[in-house]
Amino acid sequence: MREQERRRLIRLELDKQVLEKEKRKTQWMDEQRMYDQLTHEHVKLLGQREKEKLAMQKEKINLEKESRDRQLNEEKRKKRNDEK
Repeated sequence: MREQERRRLIRLELDKQVLEKEKRKTQWMDEQRMYDQLTHEHVKLLGQREKEKLAMQKEKINLEKESRDRQLNEEKRKKRNDEK
């Protein structure tokens, strides 16, 4: 009887250890999945930020170009008026 009880306790302990190992593995996989998701979101946000930055640079260049064109047109008008 003692031998049977001892074997039963050993079996219970081993089952408990197997369950703990599976639980740790599941938890690790969940954490890994969450990390991958966060990394994906971060990369997505960096890409979006880069697109916004490029759009702002293009807008700034266009505004500078418009300003320069207006200034050139005004100078041409003044020059024509001065020549008259």
